[in-house]
Amino acid sequence: MQKNLYQISSLIKRIEEQLRPVYPHASIATQDAWIILSFVTKTSKASLVAQKNSALDIIQEAALEKIINAIVVQQMPLSYLIGSMPFLNLSITVRPSTLIPRPETEYWCEQLITSLTNKDFGASKRTLLDLCTGSGCIGLSLAKAFPQCMVTAVDIAPEACALAQENAQNNLINQTNITILESDLFTELTPGTFFDVIVANPPYISQEAYDILDPSVKAWEDKKALYADDNGLTCIKNIITQAPFYFSSSSQFRELWIEISHEQADAVTQLFLKRGFDNVRTLQDLAGKNRLVSGAFTL
Repeated sequence: MQKNLYQISSLIKRIEEQLRPVYPHASIATQDAWIILSFVTKTSKASLVAQKNSALDIIQEAALEKIINAIVVQQMPLSYLIGSMPFLNLSITVRPSTLIPRPETEYWCEQLITSLTNKDFGASKRTLLDLCTGSGCIGLSLAKAFPQCMVTAVDIAPEACALAQENAQNNLINQTNITILESDLFTELTPGTFFDVIVANPPYISQEAYDILDPSVKAWEDKKALYADDNGLTCIKNIITQAPFYFSSSSQFRELWIEISHEQADAVTQLFLKRGFDNVRTLQDLAGKNRLVSGAFTL
């Protein structure tokens, strides 16, 4: 099969220029150009840089143009086109319209695992609840980190639950280590089920913030996984109100971790305190923005 030889730098520049109309920042266009070329050639960025030149056959050329066209014309997120993305030490399959895992979520999930590990969380069989699991990235990461514990991951969307189950299988997560359940928050949990730790990445975007989201997000990702009434606080309030009923009374943890929008930190902190949580703290993401509120419930 005939191949065309390109200088890597020239090829990356070409892809960047094609992406630029829908990318507000040149650095992101460059980053995604490398991801696209690596995906099409099945070659790591490091290897491409070392090679300096790359030969593309007609199939790879067509695949490259198809991806670029989908991004520019259809405004389709790159993650959906590639079909998977790394999350901690997992490979997470993603597809429309289930929420694409964000680096901000990955960061606090890593912080949670470190915090629990430092408290000997894995020393005995503990229980964790992952609300609004989506692709399953948080719950599966916890199951991987604490294989002796039991994780329950729930989502209201059946397609999200199916995807989370697929990701559990693809990442070889022991099925005795995780249960994936279609549920509107706590509603379908078995009566008498209690947890040491509850985590959630709920819909928290206000209508005002949703209106100015990137068009690709609004076009492809499920609005129900993003938007919430009451300035984005409806689901968060429900979780904070109900969570204490589902903590194990004998647990030394009883921790709740909730991802938030950066401007909600003060309001959510007050909700935690009014509900009886102690040690309430705000965690910032790598950009220095408030991204999560956590606390421990006192009986």
